[in-house]
Amino acid sequence: PNFREFDRILDGEHVIEEANGLISREQVLLLRGDAVKPGTVMGMVTATRLWKPLDLAAVDGSEVARGVLFAGRPALAGADTRRAVMHVRDCDLNGKKLTWPAGISEVNRKAQEANLAQTTILVRY
Repeated sequence: PNFREFDRILDGEHVIEEANGLISREQVLLLRGDAVKPGTVMGMVTATRLWKPLDLAAVDGSEVARGVLFAGRPALAGADTRRAVMHVRDCDLNGKKLTWPAGISEVNRKAQEANLAQTTILVRY
């Protein structure tokens, strides 16, 4: 059998619990770019208020974890932005199902989890 299909990350699979009425989620605009998986930790570019995957080397605001992508988004070239749904408050998420920047150290991950906690997004293991 082909077990690769079981490696696929499902939309919302990282959610342990969220507030009633979907208050934990918000529709946002992502910068164009590569495909992003559900559960990707995201930062927001301060000047444009557009979201992109957390970038620890950036100095535009996206170096601070502020949300987690609920559903995956395909790659997009040509258009400037694409819509997405993100967890931005009041939820508990499974840390083992989140996608962090490649090579993030444990110290940096914990610091970014603290940033998420400031928005009442709690990462559990």
